[in-house]
Amino acid sequence: MLFDGTCFHMTADDIAQFPTLEIVLITPVIKLELHPQHYLMPSRSDPTKYCLAVNGEGGTAEKISLGSAFTQAFHIAVNQVKQYVGFAPASTCPKINL
Repeated sequence: MLFDGTCFHMTADDIAQFPTLEIVLITPVIKLELHPQHYLMPSRSDPTKYCLAVNGEGGTAEKISLGSAFTQAFHIAVNQVKQYVGFAPASTCPKINL
């Protein structure tokens, strides 16, 4: 039922039981890992409930919408001149308020 948009009450231990997703981009082959704390997001209406934050298309999930779940997990650099996109894991450093 998680895949039909239903949200569920989950603890940190529950979320840790979900697998890490591997996202493979081709040409060149790049493998990125998306951990459950990034693809299971708190519900806006009830932060004790978690919802699936990625959407697949079809039974084989050949197409998937990653959206904010993906962009929160990585620093993404786009170079339009050289026509490439780079990915690095999001920093775990604390934010500095200036």
